[in-house]
Amino acid sequence: MRFVHLCLTLFLCLCAACAPGAAASLSTPPAPSATPESASAPPAPSSTPDPSPTAAASTTPAPSPTPAPPDPSATPQPSPSPTSTSTSIPLVSAAQVIYRPESDSRAVADVRWAASGTRLVYAISPQDGHYLLDWNLYDLQTGLTQSTVSPYPAFGATWERIGLGYPVNLDSFAELQGFVSPNGKYLLFPNAGFPDSFSSPNYIYVMPAQGGDRRAILGPTFQGKVGKAVWVEYETKVIFDYRHAGGVEVFITDLTRYSTNLLLDLFGPVDGLNTSWLVAPDETLIFVPGHGHSQIITLKGGVEHTIDTPDGLESPSWALDSRAVYYWDGGAARLLRYRLGDTAPQAFLTLDDLMSTSPVKVVRGMPFRVSPDQTRIVFWWKSWIWVVSLR
Repeated sequence: MRFVHLCLTLFLCLCAACAPGAAASLSTPPAPSATPESASAPPAPSSTPDPSPTAAASTTPAPSPTPAPPDPSATPQPSPSPTSTSTSIPLVSAAQVIYRPESDSRAVADVRWAASGTRLVYAISPQDGHYLLDWNLYDLQTGLTQSTVSPYPAFGATWERIGLGYPVNLDSFAELQGFVSPNGKYLLFPNAGFPDSFSSPNYIYVMPAQGGDRRAILGPTFQGKVGKAVWVEYETKVIFDYRHAGGVEVFITDLTRYSTNLLLDLFGPVDGLNTSWLVAPDETLIFVPGHGHSQIITLKGGVEHTIDTPDGLESPSWALDSRAVYYWDGGAARLLRYRLGDTAPQAFLTLDDLMSTSPVKVVRGMPFRVSPDQTRIVFWWKSWIWVVSLR
């Protein structure tokens, strides 16, 4: 009996000695407090400063841009998630003003991107009493503007050299219309009967700019004129349109043989649409705008692509790599982009996106060009030029 009591006492002593130690060693460590967790996390990123050199200086950081409010006439939609496709149309940053008018009497004639995408070349309409454009070069990185030579240096001198004077019935932007080939090799007489303008039926001529015999490339013509010309394949061919009461015809002339072929016959009144055909920068394709559908054709006239444009379009322009065409939708107030090979054009930007970022009232159809890397767009309207960045 004494032995059993001794064993029971020993067992109770062992349990008393082991239980507290085991409980302490197996206890769950306390959960970390919220303070250390938030301290270890990186701080929320602040809004990226606008890189535009024209942004106004301020000691207070600029707030993040506020998205445009939704259309009150539209059916309310839930807020989009970060991956929502509603963000497929890019927002734009504040405009970087490139040129603002000193006088409303002089308009912007043309703007184009340099191949680097960091500079712009632009032309202002001639000063009173002159017929040549004023060309300037703007550096987007430094914000500096300087005068530069025309991309068409032979234009003015050619008319003087051949002794015929400047065609008086051409508009002030004629320097851009291709009547003198870029390297100054050829001159195209833009008017039937030139220099007698529309007074008699005659031919459209090309002649060497250094002098020599003129050669007829079209005719006889009757009270019409050439609207614009584009020289391709090292100035061995010229594409031009002939505008007359019945519509617009687009021709291509091989200057090695002086043979002319009809590419397009665009019936109807001469308006901005049927005169907006564009040769691609790589000189292999021509974009032909139209109501209902537009086409991209080869220099031989074969149709490569057909694009549905039910409401027409305005202000088309090629991408510098010749792989896409941009234009204003003729119906909705938006920019569209058609990439070669796509089944349909895609919305690229809306007029509402530009409303709060532009220095002047924006309108559908105002001319524009997209930068080589497709991250910026330059717009010009009347006497203003500005750039917006896509983000």
